[in-house]
Amino acid sequence: MTDNVKIICIDARYIFPNMDGIGRYLYNLIDEISLLTEKRKDIKFLILEIDKFADTSILRALDNRQNLQFVRIRVFPQTVRNHFLQNYLKKYQIDLFHYPQFDFPFFINYPSVVTLYDMNPQTHTNFFHGKKGIIKKYYSILTNYVAIIKANSVIAISKTTKSEIINFYGNKYGEKIEVVYLGVDKKFYGLTTKSTHFNLFQKIKNKYNFEKYLLYVGNDRPHKNIKNLLLSFKNFKIHNNSNIKLILAGKFSYDKSFVLSEELEKLFLTEDVIQFTPSDDELIVLYLFAEAFLFLSLSEGFGLPILEAMALGVPVITSNTSSLKEIGEGAAFLVNPLNFEEISAAMEKVVILNNERENLVTLGRLRANKFTWQLCAEQTLTIYDKILNSVRH
Repeated sequence: MTDNVKIICIDARYIFPNMDGIGRYLYNLIDEISLLTEKRKDIKFLILEIDKFADTSILRALDNRQNLQFVRIRVFPQTVRNHFLQNYLKKYQIDLFHYPQFDFPFFINYPSVVTLYDMNPQTHTNFFHGKKGIIKKYYSILTNYVAIIKANSVIAISKTTKSEIINFYGNKYGEKIEVVYLGVDKKFYGLTTKSTHFNLFQKIKNKYNFEKYLLYVGNDRPHKNIKNLLLSFKNFKIHNNSNIKLILAGKFSYDKSFVLSEELEKLFLTEDVIQFTPSDDELIVLYLFAEAFLFLSLSEGFGLPILEAMALGVPVITSNTSSLKEIGEGAAFLVNPLNFEEISAAMEKVVILNNERENLVTLGRLRANKFTWQLCAEQTLTIYDKILNSVRH
């Protein structure tokens, strides 16, 4: 590369075979920022991947992009070796390094950007389970602190996250924190009719034996508030004598203190709650045909699922706390996530009485349209350019 071409390294090693939120963020950011800069001759992107997963990675869809160079390494994030990542990157003339998580490598000395999603690992007592949970918590506090100190700029994915970082680590870091919202995947837009997805829906419906249903998408980490979700659903069933079911879509294996089958038995909901991990196509179908989407977390850095539901025309009931209020206010039914009676009353208004449904659908679509990956990439690129220009001078 010539001196006039700046190399921006985006660490995409959090794109694992089973894509989670960070993986989706990285893929969409790389995709959009590559398109935005395809005519620019002054920057190129070096994309780090884990060698073990690279052959089947979703990133292979971007192999033909001229401004992307993919580099495979064997070092996993969240390991001791990760802190010595600089040793593996010495041969590359990197001008800017973007790391997408709190465990920032200690010995990176490039100008850098770090993305932080929330403060749940640092503030929630039960976020990490098991005997090593407390060690992991304080490790996250330390590495997060290193990230904030060393980075030239910190990307927070909501105003809520920025406030939480400042409250935890101090006001002096506020000036380097930029809020850049996430986007909704393009596949969630334009699906205004259910007919094209009806056959797949029928297969899912026949397999799991349900008609109408409420939907939750996510995992069972303690802050997701699943116990109160179930209690609220139980209360809704009692007061409305409804045959509606609740589908929990996602992985339910994290919180060892919470066993779903046991909780369902206690609440006599064994026949009324369905839990499975859907494919991407199945997830879209579940959103499309749901009576309402429920997302009652105690704390979220962004809450992308509520926007996915809104984009597909599904009324959303969500928490009046953290970023969920920030993202959903004016377009979702906001409730106290600890008040099961308030939550079940919201279910009744949206699902049974229908006096909120159409308004929420209309407002939700309008709200979701404001969050795009293109905008996320544009704002991120502005941060890159600002740092590169300051380093030059």
